[in-house]
Amino acid sequence: MAEPAQATASGWHSLALGLLLALAAGTAWAAGCQSPSLGPGLCDADGDGVADPPRQAREWLDPPTLVIGVVGLSGSGPGLVTVRANLEPLRAHIERQLGRKTVFLLARDTRDLSRAFRAHQAHLVLMHTGAVEEEVACGGLLPLAQPVGADGQLSGYRMEIVVPAASPVRELAQLRDLTLTFVDESSASGYKLPVALLRREAGLELGRDYRAEFSGRHDGSILAVSGGLAQAAAVAGSIRLRLEREGLVTRDSLRVIYASQVLPKPPWGVSHRLHPQRVQALRAALLSFPGGPKGLQEGDSLRPARYREDWAGMRELNRLIGSTPSCLRAPARP
Repeated sequence: MAEPAQATASGWHSLALGLLLALAAGTAWAAGCQSPSLGPGLCDADGDGVADPPRQAREWLDPPTLVIGVVGLSGSGPGLVTVRANLEPLRAHIERQLGRKTVFLLARDTRDLSRAFRAHQAHLVLMHTGAVEEEVACGGLLPLAQPVGADGQLSGYRMEIVVPAASPVRELAQLRDLTLTFVDESSASGYKLPVALLRREAGLELGRDYRAEFSGRHDGSILAVSGGLAQAAAVAGSIRLRLEREGLVTRDSLRVIYASQVLPKPPWGVSHRLHPQRVQALRAALLSFPGGPKGLQEGDSLRPARYREDWAGMRELNRLIGSTPSCLRAPARP
């Protein structure tokens, strides 16, 4: 009877040792995955700047229907039809490549898209540039494909401040006492950069020297200025040019009084929780799509996204203008 007892004791010893080793490994993994650039619950063990997939397969997302989420144009007229038409070839290509049903979600604005993404109601998304760092840090966005130009360099656009053609405003200082239409507070070209620029270049402080209103969309701001319904607006120049090409805005209906440095176009991305096989398949589908998604990435091609390198300049700009991802901000003192 001694032998079974000895075997049992040995077994318990092995089990305890195994548990200790597993606990040590888990502790080491947890320590290694901590990142000052990611919020609670997100780990970056490999140091690429984005959240790693969950270690447990039961936490992976594998939806039977894939939802492509983008911010749609205002209203339900020609602009909405254009967005659908431009994205339809991409949707059909992804559906063929992944072998599963793929549909659109046209969000009202960036915040609406962010809510859908974090609730896993949108799986492949194109966040606006100013929201990318926030979603990577706090929402677990995993960039897959980054738009680049013919030279292989990051493709981008400029922030513009526009006024109606009949406006007497010709320079930034003349915006004093006027109302400037922004997109939303997460937008790089539609809020963050122009607020910092007006402070630095013209000494104008929001709330003290000029007022703000929010349209929720770049196209909404542009149409308001073009129609004489807004005194001035901060927008993405690429969207203004697109609306002109589509005949929704005439070139002589507004005037650009300022254009910024080039800002990168946003990547296509997914949740870090999406099933790794689906992530690989989506990346391959995006990179194999001929010519890039037309309309949203016109004239560009897509290459694998490298968030740490691609978005370094944008993260630096965010720090310069005092913008920090919401999940990384120190709690306000009572």
